[in-house]
Amino acid sequence: ILFHPARFQAWVVARFPFLAGHYRWGYPPGMAFLMTPLGVLPPIAAWVAWMLGGTAAMILAMGMVFGRRNLRLLAPIILVLPIYWDNLLAGQNALFTGALMVLGFAFLERRPVFAGVALGLLTIKPPLGLLVPIALVAAGAWRSMIAAAATALALATLAAIVMPDAWPLFLSHTMPDMTAYLQRPYLPTPSQAYMGSPFYAAEGLHMSRRLAWLIQALVTALAAAAMWRLWRSPALDPADRRARTLASAALCLVATPYSHVYDAVGATTLLCAILMEDGAAMAGWMGAGAYEN
Repeated sequence: ILFHPARFQAWVVARFPFLAGHYRWGYPPGMAFLMTPLGVLPPIAAWVAWMLGGTAAMILAMGMVFGRRNLRLLAPIILVLPIYWDNLLAGQNALFTGALMVLGFAFLERRPVFAGVALGLLTIKPPLGLLVPIALVAAGAWRSMIAAAATALALATLAAIVMPDAWPLFLSHTMPDMTAYLQRPYLPTPSQAYMGSPFYAAEGLHMSRRLAWLIQALVTALAAAAMWRLWRSPALDPADRRARTLASAALCLVATPYSHVYDAVGATTLLCAILMEDGAAMAGWMGAGAYEN
């Protein structure tokens, strides 16, 4: 029933009668592997397991980028961010996808196969990876490209084997439903207010649908050009790699018309960690200077 919108809505209403509004499953079959094991748990236990898993994934990703010794400093950053609590209270998946995005871009040069696997797994939420092929080609990261393609293909094939009807239903029901969802008039509903793309920003300012799409197309083209330029030359030191990872994640977020504000949790956590690291370095430098003076 995941990929049949009417049946899924009926199941949600029957299972959670206190919920109002329309609910849909908007992801390709690969996402089911991440979420459906939680179906054996009671709802509260499933939510706790989901959020603990997502939080652990994000902390682990930041620890791999900044070093394990900094984990005790990085964990509090995540826990105090408002965007983290957006994910927590709504049970969103951006902690997982944000971790995959950060790991994919951060390790593209140093561990290309690992980065490719992370970016291949990001296909569980395809709009976020719209610019990933541009980064891979610009960097000449052929091993990462092969690993990403193999991972995405393996995930799609496994879904087809385990859930034989999933892909036909996704293409015939889920995708048209999500397209209609994207194209509906801007009211705004709570879900539309959560959208963070240039397309929805323009619609929120009461621009015409055609102008909103034109703005989104222009931003996407500029983001693609920036991504290409960003990855044409290698990063020389860890600070450069982290800054480029942050820029790449930000470009991916603005390039798609279908992004939510909570999708930025990976980039936001990375930004705060970079600022904290720079602040600590500056404080150390100022302290040393004061001591010498």
